[in-house]
Amino acid sequence: VRVNTIAPGWMWGPGVEMFCEHTAARRGVDPEVVRAEIAANIPLGEIPTDDACAGAIVYALSPLAVAMTGQVIHVNGGEYFG
Repeated sequence: VRVNTIAPGWMWGPGVEMFCEHTAARRGVDPEVVRAEIAANIPLGEIPTDDACAGAIVYALSPLAVAMTGQVIHVNGGEYFG
């Protein structure tokens, strides 16, 4: 039995875009300001995309990961080092 998981952090997609828009409207700033604040706390400097997380999932399900079990793959641009 293989049991692995993906632990995403912020993921740039519709949900985070909407969060940035609502937060920006509440604060009276441009949504890019909110996005930049989030990205500033991520060591790679960018919010990972939904596709980046999907790539990690594809890997974990592929034959390349056949000997991997009990692992957590953090897809978060380095925001959390586990």
